[in-house]
Amino acid sequence: MSDVAVGLQSDIKNPSNEDVDRDEFYRRLCEVLTKKASNAALLSREKYCWLIERIKYAKTAAKKTPADYRRLKKFEIIETPDGEKLYSARALGDKRRQMFVPIDEVYDIIAEYHIKLNHGGRSRMMVELKRKYRNVTAESVLVYLSMCATCKNKTPKKRTKPSLNASISEKFENVTESCNDTSSNAISECSASNLEIEPEDLLRELKYSTYKTPELYSRGQIDILSVTNELCEEYKYLMVYRNFISKFIHLKAMKTLNVDEAVDELLTIFLMFGAPNILQSLNGLALAKPICRRISNLCPQIKVVASDSTFTKSDFEGKSNEDILKKLNDWLDKNDSRKWQEGVKFVQYELNTTFNEVLCRTPSEMVFGGNPKGGLASFMSRNVFEDLITEEDLVAALDNKDPIGPKQLKLRESIVLPRNFIKIEPGDDSQTEMEEEDADD
Repeated sequence: MSDVAVGLQSDIKNPSNEDVDRDEFYRRLCEVLTKKASNAALLSREKYCWLIERIKYAKTAAKKTPADYRRLKKFEIIETPDGEKLYSARALGDKRRQMFVPIDEVYDIIAEYHIKLNHGGRSRMMVELKRKYRNVTAESVLVYLSMCATCKNKTPKKRTKPSLNASISEKFENVTESCNDTSSNAISECSASNLEIEPEDLLRELKYSTYKTPELYSRGQIDILSVTNELCEEYKYLMVYRNFISKFIHLKAMKTLNVDEAVDELLTIFLMFGAPNILQSLNGLALAKPICRRISNLCPQIKVVASDSTFTKSDFEGKSNEDILKKLNDWLDKNDSRKWQEGVKFVQYELNTTFNEVLCRTPSEMVFGGNPKGGLASFMSRNVFEDLITEEDLVAALDNKDPIGPKQLKLRESIVLPRNFIKIEPGDDSQTEMEEEDADD
């Protein structure tokens, strides 16, 4: 058990009559800390006071230890009306200074902000808390939200979910960054209520006609879908990447919900097909932001910014996430297979070679200038090429091919004279004059 978890019992104040019981909050937080590695951001009251004394001593010490230099670089002590408080050292050019608090003050801080934000969810609360506090973690906020009776009694808003077959999950996976901002690359799940995602936000239409700069048209969308929950399956998630301009769709099977795996797949696409200016996701900014940062770090030649906009079904009519999963189901039924990842490439081919009414061509024609060639199937009928095995067979088939093709009209330019459109009445003198002019010519 970590030192912080052990020190919780001595830091707990008397229970109060707030919406969330103080004792129960610290008990559950203690359980979370014992299951995970020690979180240095959560400071017991003893550790908090000890740090203040060590920093004050380090400032006047003639001989400083490496630990003293690290503390002086990380912390500052500021005198406030409530006494000496520990703050994060402000970097050069950084105007924001955040305060560290001991663990016994975390409950009151979270409760105050939760009520102030009208029982706001995790995302809204973390944005406001980070403005002032450095070590009020997302773990603590999630523990508090899970216990709030008012939030539990809220009537959930209806959310439309695609209706899919049993072999493929019918819901999108809510993907966020890990609660430990810098210690993990894993993507964790949070409830929709805590993410503060409204259905109208997810399905709002992009008002492209209002854009004044063409650079904003260049955008892609990455969605990560949960495909199966079977433990025996190696691949459990499907990454769908769409380019808005070309309507080209990339499908990739994924084994884990990991930022690194998603970035690796996206970089393969960007380095071959080019990167958009803007990246968005139905999974939210919690997924798009770390992906954009990681791509810039791994490949400085590429710079993409995150957006909270999303494509709607009308933007990709007939090729929505629901439609893609249905096509995968159809492939599984047709091929009598349980390995859905093997059908991803065939579904992608079908999506990108289907005529698009907006483009007036297929996405493959938009990107490559034509659909992928099918070899001999591109110019021969099946009954001709079905028995061909070697090049000699092909040469023989071409030699025996009927050279007579469809009749071609041999056209040449011939201007029709206007007089041919004039109706000549019988006995008209002009008829004789025209015939004489033709004879002279």
